[in-house]
Amino acid sequence: MKKFLYIIMMLTFVLTLLAEEKLDKNYRLVGFPFGFYKPETSFALGFGGGLYFRLPDQDDSYNTSEIALAGFYSFKNYYSVTLKPDIYLNLYNLRVLTTLKFENNDGSYFGIGPLNTKDDEIIYRYQQQQMTFEISNPSFFIDYLERGLIIDYSNFKMKDIKDSSFVQYPFINEDYKYQQLGLGFRMDYDRRDDIHFPTDGYYAGIRYVSYRKDWNSDYEFNNLIFDIRKYFPLKGNQTIANQLYSGNISHNAPFMFLSSLGGSEIMRGYYEGRFRDRNSLVYQLEYRNMFTEKWGAVAFANFGTVYSRFEDIERKDIIPSFGIGGRYKLIPEDNINLRLDLAKGRNSFGFYFLIEEAF
Repeated sequence: MKKFLYIIMMLTFVLTLLAEEKLDKNYRLVGFPFGFYKPETSFALGFGGGLYFRLPDQDDSYNTSEIALAGFYSFKNYYSVTLKPDIYLNLYNLRVLTTLKFENNDGSYFGIGPLNTKDDEIIYRYQQQQMTFEISNPSFFIDYLERGLIIDYSNFKMKDIKDSSFVQYPFINEDYKYQQLGLGFRMDYDRRDDIHFPTDGYYAGIRYVSYRKDWNSDYEFNNLIFDIRKYFPLKGNQTIANQLYSGNISHNAPFMFLSSLGGSEIMRGYYEGRFRDRNSLVYQLEYRNMFTEKWGAVAFANFGTVYSRFEDIERKDIIPSFGIGGRYKLIPEDNINLRLDLAKGRNSFGFYFLIEEAF
């Protein structure tokens, strides 16, 4: 695994040098260190940042390309590294999005459904290597429509399993590992005025990936995601942002692949994967105010649930979270913010310090 870390570090260094040499200084390189402490991982040190640029001969009609890097390493040999190049090419206006993730980390499982407590948590250790490759370009027939192909591969293995009862449903192999290869497509209809910090317009996206045993996957299922966003400009630099998000899993999938709530983007205030089931439905509302050229603040409310059948949803199954946050215009040329969010859920709390908005 250390070889992968060296590869990531060298690739990032080389890309930075190439950008400096070929982009005629038309790039912005940002980064920041961070640290945290958890009993299971001990002290950990991390880094987050990215390289933002446009290729030669690209004007403002092209979206900004980026190469994002984030990761941490703890004193107990826990680590997580994610490299995410998102490049817009001149050739046919192609967009190439790649995600590489390498982890040796702890995960938490709370059970299936929208009703659980902290006492239900079971912590497991896992290793994972994941690669997602997406390529898309604008439609020739419909303005603002982008379509593309998805290839998703992951290799996952649980370690140090003491109680296997929690993985009996949804099932997982007796050796607690799997590999998955999925093929699919994406379609995005984007009328936002900016992709990084939109203040007006709307976005609708569909993402579908199918995993088949014929493609050397251990489990066979489909993953379908709907993502709809609408932004309303107010007086001054104020915006009301809305998002409706739905995840849907068909057939039998291990719990790691189930639709879930929690994390820095969907239902802030809860651990990522705190609530899992075949389907998820979330509505997020956020008020944004950039009260100076550099500084701003937000307030948000989220409501969501996970479910097996829509008709079985009850009022008690609706999960809320609320929060506030601060914004700092890190790269004014590209409307990229550094965000700090504090979110409170049902007997849960989340703290997020990241680049770019949740949605």
